[in-house]
Amino acid sequence: MEEKERLYVDLMMDHMPEDCEALGLKKHGYLNEQMQLTPKAYTFIEDFLASKKEVVLLAIKELGPEARKSAIMKYADIRQMGTLADVINKLVQEGKIKKENGKFYPLA
Repeated sequence: MEEKERLYVDLMMDHMPEDCEALGLKKHGYLNEQMQLTPKAYTFIEDFLASKKEVVLLAIKELGPEARKSAIMKYADIRQMGTLADVINKLVQEGKIKKENGKFYPLA
């Protein structure tokens, strides 16, 4: 998994204050002492999702609605299903794709 996706996944997880991951996220300014995401974390999350939106949309357009999620993930270089789900939800919110019966249809 690429480093940015690993960081994204780590930020989406709940951590105990003494976890190695939590200590690293605090050290790098992504979590505060109350284990809440910092503005730096929110900026990273938005930037990361934005960086994956176009390639996921392109994958959906090229592979078609019958494409398996694993094929879309491979095309977009995404390793975690949760990451793909977050990117797709963002595209749905923006009106670029429609989800229906587990399939994705481009609207743009």
